[in-house]
Amino acid sequence: MGRGQELLAVLQWVFAPLLLLLAELSSGLQPTYQWRDAETNEKLTCQQCPPGTFVARHCTRDRQTECEPCPELHYTQYWNYLEKCRYCNVICEEKQVEVQQCNATHNRVCQCQEGYYSEMEFCIRHSECPPGSGVVKPGLVDICSSGAGLCGFN
Repeated sequence: MGRGQELLAVLQWVFAPLLLLLAELSSGLQPTYQWRDAETNEKLTCQQCPPGTFVARHCTRDRQTECEPCPELHYTQYWNYLEKCRYCNVICEEKQVEVQQCNATHNRVCQCQEGYYSEMEFCIRHSECPPGSGVVKPGLVDICSSGAGLCGFN
């Protein structure tokens, strides 16, 4: 086998699985899950529900999965086969601001307000840098830098 043929063989082994994966992802196939029908005891392959919805009724031999939208203050972020949506349980604490509201596809997201940094889930106020030091980036101090700014660690 010549060098060119060897290279071609290697490329086929590397790219063939990658192309198959890309083809499957781009084909828009809806994700599925296995479900055992309680009446017939038959094992079925059901379609999952898209983000923002949940399984209202699992599939049967005669019908597909029935999905319904998540109620207010509930969400599903991914394709799923959950029988109820997850509750938006993130609550912005003291010194935090909401950067993303709870919606049908995402939980609420909070971050420390301006002038604060996060340390073990608490927002700690930045402090003044001591003389002879300065800010490398907000929350990170470098003793060798000159200038004034905020101290603390991210």
